[in-house]
Amino acid sequence: MTIQNPGEKPAMIGEWIEVDSNGNILPDSKQITITPDDGHLPPTQKPGRKWKKL
Repeated sequence: MTIQNPGEKPAMIGEWIEVDSNGNILPDSKQITITPDDGHLPPTQKPGRKWKKL
């Protein structure tokens, strides 16, 4: 699975979920949908978290 930082250009469109720095899904993880029009991954809910492609 692809893991990227907030603010980066997404490697792929589709569903992404917020994870901790080790790539683990958290109980309060936010899930987003990235479309071709999205220029970058949005901020996460807390510092140090990343986005993981589902």
